[in-house]
Amino acid sequence: MRKIVSISAGMVVLGMFFLISTAQGADKETIIKRIKDNYQELTTFQADIYIEAIEQGKDIEGEGKIWAKEGKFRMEIESIASDSSQEAAPENRTIVFDGKVFWIYLQPKNELITIDLSKLTNLPDLARGQLQEMVTELEEGVLNFFSPQFPPAEEIEISENEWKGKSFYVLKDGQTETWVSKEDYLIYRVITYDEAENVTSDVEFTIINLNEKISDELFTFQVPEGVQPLDMVEMIKAMFEAFEEKKSD
Repeated sequence: MRKIVSISAGMVVLGMFFLISTAQGADKETIIKRIKDNYQELTTFQADIYIEAIEQGKDIEGEGKIWAKEGKFRMEIESIASDSSQEAAPENRTIVFDGKVFWIYLQPKNELITIDLSKLTNLPDLARGQLQEMVTELEEGVLNFFSPQFPPAEEIEISENEWKGKSFYVLKDGQTETWVSKEDYLIYRVITYDEAENVTSDVEFTIINLNEKISDELFTFQVPEGVQPLDMVEMIKAMFEAFEEKKSD
C-alpha cells in the first residue's frame, strides 16, 4: 500500500493516478460556475465513503456513509487500525450535527463528546479560537461536499485526468485537488498534499444520491443508555479557569 502521512481527519483513499494534462474545451470560469450551479440545486446529499490511511503509525482501512441537509449532517464510519505487530478491533465513529450541536460518538470506547456552538461565546478568546478550529474542520469535512466553496478562478489550476475509467476535471487550489466528473460535474474525490507534495488526505465518494428525502430524525442523536456525554465547551472552560487561577496564586 502506498505510504500516506498522518492526517488530522483520519480519512484517506488510495486511487490510480494517471498523467495530468491541461484542461481543454472549457475555460476555468465556465467549469467552476457549472459546478457551483450544480450544487446550488441540491436539497439533500448522500454518499458512501471508502477510507485508507496511515495515522499515528497504523494502517487504517474503513468505509461509511454521509448525509447532508440544510446545514445538518451525519457521518458514520467503521474503520480498522493495525500496526506491524497486531490488528486492533474495529472502531465505529458517528458524527452528527443538528445545526446547533456536534455529537461525536466512538465505539467500542463508548465515548460521547458534544460541542454546543451556542456556548462558544462563553469561552475566552484563546480557548474559543482553538475549539473553533476543530468545529471548522468538522464542518468542512462534510458540508463542503454539499456546498463546495472555491477561491477566485485565477487562483485555481485546472487539468484533466482519468481515474477508474472515467474522466475528471482536477481543480488544484494550493495544496488541495478537487476531482469533478466531466459527466455530471459532481465531486467524487478530494486530495490534500503537504508542502513536500506528500498526500495528507484522499477522500473518495461513491453511490452518490441527490435530492432524496431525508428524515430530520437522522440528524437527531440519541444518547445510548448509560453513556455520559462529555461537554467539550464546559471542559475547556474549566481547564482555562483552573489555569488562570493557578497563574494568579
